[in-house]
Amino acid sequence: MGGNDSRDGRPSRDAIAAGGHDAFYNGEIARKIAADMAAHGGAVTLQSLAEYRTQHARIVRGSYRGFEIVGMDVPTAGVVVIQALQIMETFDPKGMTEAQWAGVKGQALGLAARELRGMGTDTAAARATSKAWAARQATLVKGPARARPMDDAGAAATLAAAPKDVRYLPVQPDDQGHTTHLTAADGDGMFVALTQTLGPNMGSSVVTEGLGFLYAATLGGYLGRVEPGERARSSISPVIVLKDGEPVLVLGAAGGGRIPPGIVQVISRVIDDGLTLADALAAPRVYMGGATLEAETSPGIGWTPDEVAEMRALGLEVRENAGVGSFSRVHAVQYDPVTKTWIGGADPDWEGSAQGPNRLRQPGGPAR
Repeated sequence: MGGNDSRDGRPSRDAIAAGGHDAFYNGEIARKIAADMAAHGGAVTLQSLAEYRTQHARIVRGSYRGFEIVGMDVPTAGVVVIQALQIMETFDPKGMTEAQWAGVKGQALGLAARELRGMGTDTAAARATSKAWAARQATLVKGPARARPMDDAGAAATLAAAPKDVRYLPVQPDDQGHTTHLTAADGDGMFVALTQTLGPNMGSSVVTEGLGFLYAATLGGYLGRVEPGERARSSISPVIVLKDGEPVLVLGAAGGGRIPPGIVQVISRVIDDGLTLADALAAPRVYMGGATLEAETSPGIGWTPDEVAEMRALGLEVRENAGVGSFSRVHAVQYDPVTKTWIGGADPDWEGSAQGPNRLRQPGGPAR
């Protein structure tokens, strides 16, 4: 399209560049959006656009085996990553086989996903990043060893302690590959984990004539019912892992509700198993959907039949899934203290690539 064609979005881009927030939410762009919505039965009005306010993301912090985990609070899913890791921390993987440890990880993720499905509050976030709450949740995990014994009555009491101020939303499957994640670093030691999505592929597939951008399709069916004035929950989980205050792993993923499980398992593979980033990304994963543990069995990556049988021996219902890219697609950078270099990694089970500049700053040191 030519530069003067209004369909290429140039007028909208120029208007926003010149007028900022007001140009979009109160100016000609807003009027065109509202008119198009009114003509086609949409719910967005001039008033709702004018009343919308962006908010700075709130940061949440937890820890895992001496590493600090930094993520974003609701409406994103950083608390899910932190809670799952802190539940896992109460167990010692050295006393388990890899498949048994995977079963424990899957259950920890399932317990943490309760936070993902709720419209969270400050109180909920504080609970989700609490070590004491993680220890209580850990007693519900079936495994070769428990963090702390608890009888059925105690387990029921723990479940009953879930907050009553959380409204649960359905977690939708991710089967269209619509989300994009990138992790970037520069020579000054700055890092970015960025996840972007319009909802299903091509979002709503709607463009208002003359504006040149797609509308998202995240409110309503994709992210569950959202009332006016509410902010929709999202599974995106950009995370930075620090050691002694310096970043050692920066990562994020695409994959809907399976994003936090992918993030958690790559972190665990690096910290618990000592794997390189490439090997951590290539290792098989699990996902807990309701009462069922889903095991990745795609050729060349997935769990073997014997390992799946070990998971079932824990008393878990296990479903095998050989689908490509079905367990999120993680992209990351990792600091290697042996070679003193930064390494980029793209999930081998999906499209993507990793490349970098010649000079990156070492933690606590000059650029290299």
